[in-house]
Amino acid sequence: MSGKKRIIILLFALILTADTFAETDRYIRWQPVYGAGGYIIEIRDSRGRVIVDQEILSTSYDISRLEPGKYTYRITTLNKLKRRGGSTSWTGFTIEKAVIPEIRNVSRGLLAWSYENAAIKVTGSGFDSKTKIFLRNAAKNIETDVRFVSSAELEFEYNPRSEEAGIYDLVAVNDSGFEAVLKNAVEIKAPEIPVVEIADPDTKVAVSKETVTEKKETDSVKEKSPGSEGEIYLGLAWEYNLPLGRWADELSPSLAGLHIYFSYQLKGFSFFNSIAAFRNLDFEAKAGYSQFDLSSGTSDEYYRIMDALAGLNWSLPFSFFSNRLYPLIGINAGIAHSTVSVCNYTGSNVYSSFDPIVSAGLTFRYRQGAFFADASSAWQRVFYVSNPMDMAEISLRAGIIF
Repeated sequence: MSGKKRIIILLFALILTADTFAETDRYIRWQPVYGAGGYIIEIRDSRGRVIVDQEILSTSYDISRLEPGKYTYRITTLNKLKRRGGSTSWTGFTIEKAVIPEIRNVSRGLLAWSYENAAIKVTGSGFDSKTKIFLRNAAKNIETDVRFVSSAELEFEYNPRSEEAGIYDLVAVNDSGFEAVLKNAVEIKAPEIPVVEIADPDTKVAVSKETVTEKKETDSVKEKSPGSEGEIYLGLAWEYNLPLGRWADELSPSLAGLHIYFSYQLKGFSFFNSIAAFRNLDFEAKAGYSQFDLSSGTSDEYYRIMDALAGLNWSLPFSFFSNRLYPLIGINAGIAHSTVSVCNYTGSNVYSSFDPIVSAGLTFRYRQGAFFADASSAWQRVFYVSNPMDMAEISLRAGIIF
């Protein structure tokens, strides 16, 4: 058989099988062509540039290393002499970044059977419009009615039956099949409805009566509710403070800055959790110490600041590394106690004062289980005497989450 006839046969076979290839999560696959000595796969990016032009012997190609985006590809046969035969048409495919959801809190952990339960809010990250919510334990996997609010919030409703009583994990599964689990998040139990008794049949006066067990359970829920949804962050930090403006000529940078850090999520308070604007806010407080040497002074001359600040952190609505790294914007105000030692012909003179202080900055927070680490940069101003002191502050912080 001549080479020309072989190419025609290969082209015909490829056309017949062009519609039978399939794309999996990692591979482009196609049906083998009888008599082919190999294949050429070409892939173009969204700008039309050919980024892959490769000769292969197999009938599949690994696309897992391609960046997320839209692409097109075609397959060309090669005969035994490595001459090109027929090609498929250009076919499009899309690679999407896998987003793994994370559940942080639920607004309520109880569902009662034979009762119209209100919607429960689920906060976290990585949700999409097709995310499903399940209640799961060793015996049951219950799908609920879900309403998509945002990538950080869902609402679900479910009215259980008495035979479904028990404690369940809350499971969120997004459209890509990735899931997040919040252990022992929801309990299905009997409704806490008071028993009604008739005290006197003649007067028909109804008297409400609670069992001791029901009252204790109710009190327990009330005691836990004020802060049950929020997380506490405690940490220690090292600071580098760089004086700015006119103070840059007077003081050397401080390499010995330290501070103690505390923050609490406002959504831990039921009042704030009901207001969308407050759900991504944290209250934070920190107390710090730093010392600067006078640029032209002696070893006994210094400027020290002890400060205490409080303010708010706002979590920006995006994250990185499977939602473990996310940015926050912080604004704080407080008071600083400044101490200055200056030497002159009368000896060392020490001056001190209390001054207002404000700061604002950006923090990148990484959390892993019960631990967190922050990298922050901020502007800070101490309203010292008549010449406010501006500083650029860089800090590294680490701590634990409760």
